[in-house]
Amino acid sequence: MTPPSNNAAAPHIETVEARLDGRISSMEATFAAFVQLMDERHRASEARMDRMEAMIAEIRASVASLRVTIVITGISSVLAATFGIAALNANMQSNMLAALTGGKEMQALYMEVKQQTDENRRLVGEARQQAEATAELAKEIRRQADATNALILQAQSKRTTPANADRGSKPARGK
Repeated sequence: MTPPSNNAAAPHIETVEARLDGRISSMEATFAAFVQLMDERHRASEARMDRMEAMIAEIRASVASLRVTIVITGISSVLAATFGIAALNANMQSNMLAALTGGKEMQALYMEVKQQTDENRRLVGEARQQAEATAELAKEIRRQADATNALILQAQSKRTTPANADRGSKPARGK
């Protein structure tokens, strides 16, 4: 085979160069479109990143605010519990003091009631003694009344003797 001459190869080289130029221009156009698409995506992703950074900044501010809220809530809870326990202790102490005072008052009332009960027992005893003495006096009076009635009956029976019977059944009045 003989090497091709420059003249004969030139149209073929030009054709190949033209094809290569077409492919290169097609690749350049594709590459330019790709670069343009990538630029748009990059801008969109930059915008997205900016929005995400803004959201992250808001979240950080919110988290900082949340931290402050949690700390304040914790401190408030501890203070409320402390004051609540202090109030409970004060209330219990007050109630215990009131119970103690009430107990002292109850002791005084108990002593007064006991004293009155003892006095009432003494008075009831005296009343019984007086009642017994009164009953004895009533028996004595009854005995004396019975004796007086017996004497009166005896005296009347002596007056109504047979000598007085003829005068009538009237007893004699005063001598």
